[in-house]
Amino acid sequence: MPNPAADLTQKNADYYDKEATTYALDPSKLHLARLISTTILTSPSIPSPTFTESSTRILDFACGVGLLSQCLTPHAKEIVGVDTSARSIEVYNRRVWEQGLEASDMRGVCADLLSLGDEGEKPEQGVGKGSFDVVVCSMSYHHFHSISHATQVLTSYLKPSGYLIVADIARTPDTVRAFQRNEDIKEVVSHVGGLEVEEVRRVMREAGLGGVVVEERLRFKIRVRGAGCKQTHGHSHGHESGDGHSHGSGAGGHSHGDGHGHGHGHAHGHSHGKGGNHNGPHDGHGHKLEHKHEEKEKEAEAEEGRDEHPDVPGDKGGHPMSIFIAIGQKQ
Repeated sequence: MPNPAADLTQKNADYYDKEATTYALDPSKLHLARLISTTILTSPSIPSPTFTESSTRILDFACGVGLLSQCLTPHAKEIVGVDTSARSIEVYNRRVWEQGLEASDMRGVCADLLSLGDEGEKPEQGVGKGSFDVVVCSMSYHHFHSISHATQVLTSYLKPSGYLIVADIARTPDTVRAFQRNEDIKEVVSHVGGLEVEEVRRVMREAGLGGVVVEERLRFKIRVRGAGCKQTHGHSHGHESGDGHSHGSGAGGHSHGDGHGHGHGHAHGHSHGKGGNHNGPHDGHGHKLEHKHEEKEKEAEAEEGRDEHPDVPGDKGGHPMSIFIAIGQKQ
């Protein structure tokens, strides 16, 4: 019998097998990973002891080539990236080696946790249920056949009191139009145009997560190309709503009462490797290549504000989009 979920998973694996090398070298995607990691690490909804180099285990689900893992590794004892794209995992692990990290610090595992149920669990590779302090999933939920099922599965990998953190595109008429203009994207994206924030909040609660907070912070322009999204530059707009709690703002923002936090500020994160080393890619002689990414980012920044939306940074001719960060704690 046809299995739409499995078919979609395989199409995504095939697509990102082809894109892995290019994706790893795209400075705009590294910039987006930095922006999301900074927002996560500075979130007032996550207690500061959560991310510690001495004890925190993180599962980076649908990790791709490991750009978010790379940004978070200075703040964790161990990060395990999981993806269905074998080629992406090869690039992930090669980058770990190039950065001089040990597999015990950061490693990628090719596995299908969603379609295979308990069979997808790989405890021998450190991917066991109930074993992670934090599970993150960045810019991938809109690819999943069922975000409810995905949330339940990812929650099962958390320790009690652990956090599930999801970053993705908030669905708006603008995002729907942007995605619908390209037929190819429908092959690998289940939720064209992004996700309804209220639906994400609902499925997190139904999965047994408490204190669910959805922070709509990141606003930038994305150009939809082929089956992927290109992001060039963004900034944060803090807006948080949760289960009756009062929260502060994003990086550089201000805190207000009445159960919501609002703020504005640029969130530019720079990652450093364990022991203070920069966590960027190296060349064959161990020299850092991150400055090349920064130069390209500056070129992208120079293109900001040159269209009909000058107040929203990003790709010239791109579509203004918002990324939400949803956070829930396992009860």
